[in-house]
Amino acid sequence: MSRTSLGGLVVVAVGAVLPLLVTQPVYQNVLIWICLYAVLGAAWNLLGGFTGQLSLGQAAFFGIGA
Repeated sequence: MSRTSLGGLVVVAVGAVLPLLVTQPVYQNVLIWICLYAVLGAAWNLLGGFTGQLSLGQAAFFGIGA
């Protein structure tokens, strides 16, 4: 098993267990916001960083959804 896939499995395992450990709604809300911004940042990094394309569609849809 490669190092990258092992790291991915660790992240998935922590992500699966963490909501069971955090029981207060305030902290659950913070975790949800952290995950949302992490996904938005990953999408922006993929488009803007790796491909060099300028796209504000993700930010617009994120704002509309808020």
